[in-house]
Amino acid sequence: ALGLICSALNCRRLNGGASFTVLSCDNLPGNGHITENAVTQFADLLDPALHAWIKSYVTFPNTMVDRITPQTTSPEDPIVSEDFVQWVEEDKFCNGRPYLEVIDNVLLTHDAMPYEKMKVRLLNGSHSALSYVSYLAGHRDVDHAMAEPDVHDFVKMYLTEVAQTVPAVPGIDLTWYQKKLLERFANPNIKDQIQRLAEDGSSKMQ
Repeated sequence: ALGLICSALNCRRLNGGASFTVLSCDNLPGNGHITENAVTQFADLLDPALHAWIKSYVTFPNTMVDRITPQTTSPEDPIVSEDFVQWVEEDKFCNGRPYLEVIDNVLLTHDAMPYEKMKVRLLNGSHSALSYVSYLAGHRDVDHAMAEPDVHDFVKMYLTEVAQTVPAVPGIDLTWYQKKLLERFANPNIKDQIQRLAEDGSSKMQ
């Protein structure tokens, strides 16, 4: 992928074309910064002039994508996801951009990190906390665990405590967000797996 991106950008550079925005949708905090570092380091190995051109003319906005999508058990299984979608993008595009503001659930902002912190601390953190106690209690599906009052109350209490550490997020009511998370976790239609939530717990915490 890095080679393709650098090759495309180099074609633009050599032919006098306009640069383009490299928009990462990887589920990683600071995905734009990570992509920029990878692309520019690769470009520097190819041609220092390409590296300098990218640094001057190409942008790498950070994004935050949120939609619960359980794992499939085989390649033939359909991919099931929830109705909720949140896609936050930094409005740092070079040479114009699509009319993203007209798309439902897309939010343009100058800084995606407050939204990323909200997601990591409240969604990811409560997912992990929920998974550990639920697995030990014998649950294997998230909605079944959330139907148990003790688990539901534990997650609600966790969210209330952790929300105090989340800085203000423009346009988001954190009380609403916590209630929405409880509803999403209890959704019986997507059959999210406790084991999926329990994986890579330390990498989800920030």
